Amino acid sequence: WVNGDWDIDLPRLQGVFQYRGSVKLAKITDGTSNTVAVFEDYHWNGGNQPIFNRGHTNDSAWASPLGATGNMRNPMNNKNRAWQQGAGDVRCHGWSSNHPGGAMCTLSDGSTRFMSETMDHWVRYSIATRNGGEPVDLGP
Repeated sequence: WVNGDWDIDLPRLQGVFQYRGSVKLAKITDGTSNTVAVFEDYHWNGGNQPIFNRGHTNDSAWASPLGATGNMRNPMNNKNRAWQQGAGDVRCHGWSSNHPGGAMCTLSDGSTRFMSETMDHWVRYSIATRNGGEPVDLGP
């Protein structure tokens, strides 16, 4: 499991994007249609947790190359969440959006999908890794 520090065990982060780089399509052995490249991350989704814990709340954009697998410990669309440390930054948290029921992601084949917030945690983790060998069928 990812420990949330920059000195993490990088080989365990088996996502498409990694710290200081990305992987070639041939390295996505779980299949490009079953591997998330980018997921939606809406920092403030109606809860009251201040951004950066400095007393102000606002919408903000954030991108982290370590986020797809590093933020899997956090529930999707969890309002009023306490910041949990994700991959390298205390502001990292799980997939989130401003629309009810889930969040969007872009798969490594370029397609986009709406992922339900009721999706099993291990299925979500499995589609975030590129070469874990987890059997996942996202259907058509």
